[in-house]
Amino acid sequence: EQLSRPMRPKVLGGWNLHAATRGIPIDFFLMYSSAAGLLGSPGQGNYAAANTFLDALAHARAAEGLPAVSIQWGSFSEVGLSAAQENRGLRLANRGIDSFTPEEGTALLSRLIQHPWGDVGLLRISVRQWVEFYPRAASAPFLATLREDDERRLGATKIASQFQAALQDLPPVERRAALERHVLECFARV
Repeated sequence: EQLSRPMRPKVLGGWNLHAATRGIPIDFFLMYSSAAGLLGSPGQGNYAAANTFLDALAHARAAEGLPAVSIQWGSFSEVGLSAAQENRGLRLANRGIDSFTPEEGTALLSRLIQHPWGDVGLLRISVRQWVEFYPRAASAPFLATLREDDERRLGATKIASQFQAALQDLPPVERRAALERHVLECFARV
């Protein structure tokens, strides 16, 4: 019962809608999945599996040439599971996942409807913080990739702020030449 209770609505609901619409020309087939399937949240294996089913169903539909989008939503500040328990949103934030407002979610949904993408994870996550809280998550390949991207971005930000400080320290007449050299060096690296 613990396994099937959270799975029924997602698995049976998704499959029944898939079966019922297969022969009907539709513009959208939108499924609300959860980042729990993406991150494998401890204690939520059943919920994660149900959501991962929706993601797989989106891929199967796409392989058949049928419309499908499965959105792996993160948490929301005023609605959903995180809002149902006051401390849940705070617990997630302490672990590195910040919430969307309903307005932000609506804007993201609008963009996805205009530019559908098979399955997509939409969440605000500090990968570094998440992995610190859940060290075993560090072995997930996509989290490792996100961590590398974060480190690159942080490194680029640090370099940019160092350059900006160095530029400020130069006499005003030397700044333009230093900036031109810096831009040329950036282009050369690219």
